Amino acid sequence: MKLYEDHGFGPFRVAVLSDDTPIGICDLFFRDGLEEPDIGFALLPEFCSKGYAYEAASAVMEYVRDDLALTRVVAVVSPENVASIGLLEKLGLQYESMLRLPEDEKDICLYAIDFAGQ
Repeated sequence: MKLYEDHGFGPFRVAVLSDDTPIGICDLFFRDGLEEPDIGFALLPEFCSKGYAYEAASAVMEYVRDDLALTRVVAVVSPENVASIGLLEKLGLQYESMLRLPEDEKDICLYAIDFAGQ
């Protein structure tokens, strides 16, 4: 709720359209150590690799670009998370660098998309 209070948006509930079964979340987040908002998604394991994350993340990216008019969005992902990296690249984000967020013990990958450059 704090994200909604501070920024006007927060995590969207992801659900199966046919029966409204909740299966995860997707939206922009603000993490310590990042200058821009980052897109994040999480689904229950039994709903992974079925297109739900792409559908939800695509809708969030469209909302970010068209309604919020943000010019840049980033994402962070563990280098071994091949599925999420593939999804980020399918959404148009590109690898920028490795970084370590505050309080983390390992480096992670930073991906970004610049809407102003499209």
